[in-house]
Amino acid sequence: PLEVALAVSDLFAFDPDTIMKTSARNRIGVRELLDSVCENIHPPSSLSDDDGTMLRAKVIDSWFEPRRGVVCLVRLLSGILSEND
Repeated sequence: PLEVALAVSDLFAFDPDTIMKTSARNRIGVRELLDSVCENIHPPSSLSDDDGTMLRAKVIDSWFEPRRGVVCLVRLLSGILSEND
């Protein structure tokens, strides 16, 4: 684990002492990790020219399913998307 922490901190250029040791399988550090995410990861800011009327989305991934056809995973940037749109 120490070697992994050092390699990851070197790769992403951050302090290895800030790495949280967690295990979902053993339920170690999960609550602390989620609390840290809520405290340190801020929501994205709105777009400067966003008036909320235009739908803006970014396609993250897409794949084909034989029964459903093309399925797209999108991130909504602004606007509202309703069922049957």
